[in-house]
Amino acid sequence: VAGKYLGLVMVMGLCLVMTGTLLAGWVFLNGGSVGVAFLQSLYATFLEFMVVTGIALFFSVTAHPIEGAVFALVVAIAGRSTSALLDLGELIVKQAGPGLFSRTMVRVIEVVYYVLPNFQNFDLRSEAALAITAPAEMLLMSTAYALTYSTILLLLSAWSFERRML
Repeated sequence: VAGKYLGLVMVMGLCLVMTGTLLAGWVFLNGGSVGVAFLQSLYATFLEFMVVTGIALFFSVTAHPIEGAVFALVVAIAGRSTSALLDLGELIVKQAGPGLFSRTMVRVIEVVYYVLPNFQNFDLRSEAALAITAPAEMLLMSTAYALTYSTILLLLSAWSFERRML
């Protein structure tokens, strides 16, 4: 499982380097410049690819091929919208009041919020377009997040694969 993951991540990284090189060339040809913010954005995108690859691998091991692809797509889309979940929790409390139902729903939404990947941690595209460099702490935290999330997914994938083979 780990070998498949590392191979996929390396292929995605190579594709990202090639795409980034082409984009940088296009920017230079049009009189622009590429700075640190651009490189940070590419790095953050690579971290995002690591998590998406982990999700896809997890579902490819735990579900049938079509289901795995659909589940991975749904989780990837949901991971881009996690802040909307917190807004939904606030809306439920406003609409339903502070009763048992709304408290329970808010807790369920919070659990889903923390289980889903938060791809907004890796979105530095707007900053790159405006040449705003991200703080080193943010990149460090994003790296730790991606490594932790991917490791958990790999461990779950290996465990599931091992159980399936028995």
